[in-house]
Parts: sequence; structure tokens; C-alpha cells
Amino acid sequence: MIGDIMARIIGLTSPGGGLAQVYRYFTTLAAASSKYYEIDNISLTDEDEVSITFQAPTSMVASESYLLDAQAGGAARPNTFLAPSGDFSVRAFWKDTMVLDGVPVPRLGTPYPVDGQLHTLVLTADRSIDIDLIGAKFDLSSTFSDILADFKVVRAGVLIHDIPLNGNRLNSDVRDAGGAVVGTTINIVQADAELFKLNTSTSPDQWENLDLTRIIPIAGTP
Repeated sequence: MIGDIMARIIGLTSPGGGLAQVYRYFTTLAAASSKYYEIDNISLTDEDEVSITFQAPTSMVASESYLLDAQAGGAARPNTFLAPSGDFSVRAFWKDTMVLDGVPVPRLGTPYPVDGQLHTLVLTADRSIDIDLIGAKFDLSSTFSDILADFKVVRAGVLIHDIPLNGNRLNSDVRDAGGAVVGTTINIVQADAELFKLNTSTSPDQWENLDLTRIIPIAGTP
């Protein structure tokens, strides 16, 4: 085992001091087993930016596949999910333009990728929004399958929340990048977290597990 499960990025330096390899853990969620994250409530204000990295499905989803929501439901829900129609479903509480892999796209009518790659979606709050669920709908009737990672919130250009979502071999804690406990994993077990190595010699860059049985390209990279 290389490093600690709570480290998002693990760099192994070469004898000459240069960075030889970069490793990290990813956790694979399974909708059938209702695996998701409950985090301490985050209250967004107008213009706050939220980013989440997700592994795209390889075909359109058969049922709603949730990225973000709030347990209380109600008016301030951020509900954002992949819809069976083939488009993102993003509530009007977000700005009309979002960013997918660095490219601005409309909030309405944008198809989600179906390539199995890692993609990053950035949303900007249009009003007050609460978030405390990642990977599940408020009533738990829909959850996400595959990888969710790197949930971040930026306010006025300052990163105020950074949650790697890289799994936890020791207990059910969700920790931020600094190691503080900020939530709980639900139905996630040790075997769901797997170590990957970054390969930047491919196009696009990709994450590879150690026996090369799982390779995940990173969309938007060279």
C-alpha cells in the first residue's frame, strides 16, 4: 500500500528529487448498493462556484444518476443529475451557463458524455443553495454509479471547500484535503477504494490501477 488512504495525491520522488509518479485513490460508487456521501451542510451564496469530477457512463442512464442534492429537499435544493433523456438536469438555482471540462455550455439541453472518462463540471450559484448530499437524491430514491471525486467550492476566487472523495479504509469519515472530518460515507466499504497511478504520456492523460485492469482517461487533458 502506497501512502495513506486519506491523501488525495501521493507523489513519489525520484532519487534526483524530481517527481517520478503520482498516485491517488478513487472510490467507485454503485447505485444498486446505494453508496453515496453525506457532508456537513454547505450554504452557497450567489456567484459561488461548485465543481465535481465524475466518471461518465458509457451509455445513457436508465434512471436519474445524481451528482448533488440536499437531504432536506425543499426550495433550496441544488439537484443536479444525469437524466435518462441524455442531458444534464440542472436546477434553475444555478446560472444558465456551466462549464464542462473547461468549456462553457448551456445549463439546459447539454448532453452529458457517455465515454467512461473522468469529466469535471463547474456550476455557479444563482442564489442561496444548500448542499449536503453527493451522489444521491434527497429521498435516496436515486444514487450515482461509478466515480465521484474532487468536490470543491470557490467563493470570490478563494477555495473554501476541498473534499477529495477518495474513500476511507479505516472508518466511514469523509475528510477534506486538510484531513478534517466533514461528513460520512454511506454503504461505502474498503474494497470500493482503489489506488491509481497518473499516466501523462497518453492522450488524453489517464489514471491506471496498479494491475492495469482499469484505465480511466481524463477528459480535457492533452
